[in-house]
Amino acid sequence: MKKSLAIVLMCCTFALAMGLVACGGSSGSASGETSSEAAARAEAEAKAAEAQVALDEGIGYWFGTGTNGYDKEKAHAAFQKAVDLGSAEGYYWMGVYTSTGTSPDRFAQEADYYQKAIDAGCAKGCSGLGDLYRTGAGVDKDLAKAQELYQQAIDAGELLGNIGLGNLYKAGEGVEASGAKAAELYEKAVVSEDYTTRNKARTSLGLLYREGAEGLDANPDKAAECYQSAADEGYPDAWIGLGNMYCSNVYGDGSIVEEDYDKAFEYYSKGADGGKYINLGVQYEYGNGCEQSYEKAIELYQKEIDEGKCPAGGMVCLATAYCSNWGVVERDFNVAADWCNKALAAAAPDDDYTIDRANYLLGWMAENS
Repeated sequence: MKKSLAIVLMCCTFALAMGLVACGGSSGSASGETSSEAAARAEAEAKAAEAQVALDEGIGYWFGTGTNGYDKEKAHAAFQKAVDLGSAEGYYWMGVYTSTGTSPDRFAQEADYYQKAIDAGCAKGCSGLGDLYRTGAGVDKDLAKAQELYQQAIDAGELLGNIGLGNLYKAGEGVEASGAKAAELYEKAVVSEDYTTRNKARTSLGLLYREGAEGLDANPDKAAECYQSAADEGYPDAWIGLGNMYCSNVYGDGSIVEEDYDKAFEYYSKGADGGKYINLGVQYEYGNGCEQSYEKAIELYQKEIDEGKCPAGGMVCLATAYCSNWGVVERDFNVAADWCNKALAAAAPDDDYTIDRANYLLGWMAENS
């Protein structure tokens, strides 16, 4: 699969030449068409409209912003329907869905979906594929290719590419690190009319100002403002970002404002409404902002595995439960090790927390068994 993807840049260049555009674009109709041509065009337009309805429905299920709330599998069905109806952007979302699975070969499948999006004319695919080359998921890590793919998305008018390029500057990956340049690129994407792009840009800005970067000092007020702007639109990652600012026990990360576990619990609860269960589980594990409940923590970790967006993270959290004497589940190093190994197999290459935690637990169990 990796070898077959070696020609991806050539394919991207071809797709650009054939009319790769920002997703959601439409083409005008020709004048002087025959009645049969008009009927065919009308049929195609009706099919495209139906595909867009399915796509919008899927996005609503994916983020929990639709009338029926979060439902990962219903989102998947809607994305597939959009693809079946000819939606180029549907392929991009099938890639996003695939990224949250547990199969070891899912990243190669994800890359294939992004390539299909590119071939169908959706520039979001370039951005998605760029992310895989940046992290080395499903393809050989190649920062130069990632940068080129992000730029191709930008050149096609897809503002999502600015976020990927900004991530490179934030981390100094393949380019000179510059927090200011990263902020500039994120800001360009904030003005997008696309729900996902603008809110992903806002949360990226929030994290940038929360942590600071080369040449850019941390700014808690700006971070909170960026997160809140996305949270106001129901974007789950933004609620998690707000919670992290008030909580010091999430992934060993320190709060950057006055610690307030009640606020953190509130924000994590809203994030859970969009398929982000782990942070809320941690609060129940520690009893922060709520009555301590190992039962509820385990329930949320299992829910992350079954229907959340970071199953590998849920696996390593569940492994912790089997390493501990919580009384809810019997300590069992064999079960814990199994969950750790599953987490390592499912984790994305850049999921440092899950990888480090799983390896730590495996080492700790080896020493204490």
